[in-house]
Amino acid sequence: MIIRVNDEKLDFTIEKEQDLQDVLSNIENWVGSEGGIIQKVLVDREDVPLADEAEGLHRDITSIGEIEVYAATKERHAAEALSTLGDYILMILDRSLEPDPHSSYEEIMKGLETVFEAVRDSSLVLGIRVGLVLGSGNRPLDVVLRELDGLRKRYERRYFESEGRSAIVSSLKELFAHIPKLLKWAVVKNPETFDEVEKNRKQDYFREVLTDFQAILGDTEMVFEKIAENLQIGNDGEAMGDIYRMTEMLDECIELLKIAEGHGIDREKLQGAGTQAEETFRDISSRLNETYEALKLGDMVTVGDIMEYEIHPLWKRLAGLLSSIKDFIR
Repeated sequence: MIIRVNDEKLDFTIEKEQDLQDVLSNIENWVGSEGGIIQKVLVDREDVPLADEAEGLHRDITSIGEIEVYAATKERHAAEALSTLGDYILMILDRSLEPDPHSSYEEIMKGLETVFEAVRDSSLVLGIRVGLVLGSGNRPLDVVLRELDGLRKRYERRYFESEGRSAIVSSLKELFAHIPKLLKWAVVKNPETFDEVEKNRKQDYFREVLTDFQAILGDTEMVFEKIAENLQIGNDGEAMGDIYRMTEMLDECIELLKIAEGHGIDREKLQGAGTQAEETFRDISSRLNETYEALKLGDMVTVGDIMEYEIHPLWKRLAGLLSSIKDFIR
């Protein structure tokens, strides 16, 4: 039996494998250890479904002449999933708009689950924070996903009424509108995976992502006052959630600064802005450490003061610094 992975012959020795599923399981483990994922399998030139319950997986290996496996990196697989997601959403929309959507109930429900998982899992693999992907009206993608998943759970055990059907159609359309921006974030975060995208196009995407991120930074300024207010009235849990959100935003700032260095930046100008950014990051990180120490002591007054009067002013500098970096892209 000959085994090829991406057209390369694999040195594979049969040991305890009894059927095709055993062999594919071992190949999958090997591909996974190399950071990849299996996308397609051919057995004697015939396509074999990869689902666990698929027929033919228990075929005796003595009857197999050749197995061809085609694999890709997890990032490439996730990118391809996002690239085809738009067509899949349109298919679910067609089913949802049928005169009698109840006849397609199972297909629609399965589609909602698949779409939610595809966006969630692909974004995770590609390092995209869905809360930063803005659509029309600057609505973040994570809000749309929560609404869509909420609708899926609401109708798990009952058919759609007119209101529910309209809500599903509306959420799917909004999700579809987010796909182009989601793909731009994917290119920005994983330029090596999208080597077919031209350099100037990648730079345009990066500028657009930075513009959105600046808008989000501006919108989060009100969160500082909200944190202080929640701490004062004892809503510590909500305040902690907002503090965690701000920490994530800082992490994203640092990532975007690193990405900027690979986009044909005027190095001399970037050196000044980059140095200021690094100093700002260090200052914010230092203040966040003070916040964590105060939290350990249960000193919520100090936590509120640090967030509102020390970290907040530093936060305002970040938007300006990112704007400077965006202007340096050729």
